[in-house]
Order: sequence, then structure tokens, then C-alpha cells
Amino acid sequence: MLRAFKTISIIVGGLLLGACASHLSYSEMQALMPPKPADKGRIYFYRESAFIGNLITPDIVVNGKIVGVSNPGTFFYIDREPGNYEVICGMGILNQTGFALAAGQDVYVRTAPGTGSIVKSTMVTEVVDLPTAIPAIHDLKYAAAAK
Repeated sequence: MLRAFKTISIIVGGLLLGACASHLSYSEMQALMPPKPADKGRIYFYRESAFIGNLITPDIVVNGKIVGVSNPGTFFYIDREPGNYEVICGMGILNQTGFALAAGQDVYVRTAPGTGSIVKSTMVTEVVDLPTAIPAIHDLKYAAAAK
């Protein structure tokens, strides 16, 4: 009985933390993020809000696996083994980017609606450098990655 109560308490606590974290900005989440494992790199995905294209929310696919959704005003991250990665978001010629990830490295991937994105799911997907990413991601809200 006591063991079942502990298990339920842990599950409920995790769900509550996840719900609360989804309203936190990048600057607030930094203190809550677990340290990245020494043998892995961290990939951040973010999308700023835009006047046009906010209704388009395509999946973000890394090496053939859905890792999250490109939602306006949000960011999320995943930790991965070193290697080569291809990111695809939406449709169109600019919807994919590739990069090599090293252990201990942070990579920032920005997604944004492409030109003419009122009806189509054309997205621009690009790797950006730290000085570009941090000011853009600073106030975006955390959205958990897909499991």
C-alpha cells in the first residue's frame, strides 16, 4: 500500500512539474534543465511568433523520428549521441538542415514560416549560432519534446 502511494505520488509530482514547466521561459527553465550528459550533445529547437504563419505547426523530425512540434513562441531540447543529424520541419525546399553534433556541444535550430506560408506548410529550418539564438530564445516558452 505504501509503495503504491509512493509510486502514485512520484507520477503525479512529475506531471505537475511538467505542466508548470510548460509555462516557463528559456531563461527560467535554464535552472531546471538537467545538465547535459558528458557523452552527448544538446539540440535546441525554437520558433519565434510571427504575424503570418502562426497556425502552421508541423512536426520536427530528426533523422526520421518525430521529436516535437514547431509551435510559435516555444522551444524545446533533446540530448543526442555525437553524429550527423538531419532536421526536417514542414514542406518546401528550405525545410531541412543538416549538421554534425559533438559531445558537449549545443546546436540551435530555428524554424520559421517561409514566404507564402498562409496556406502551405512551407518552413525555413536552419542552424543558427549562439549570438543569434540566445536573444531570440530568451523569452520563448518551454514545450516538452516528444517521447
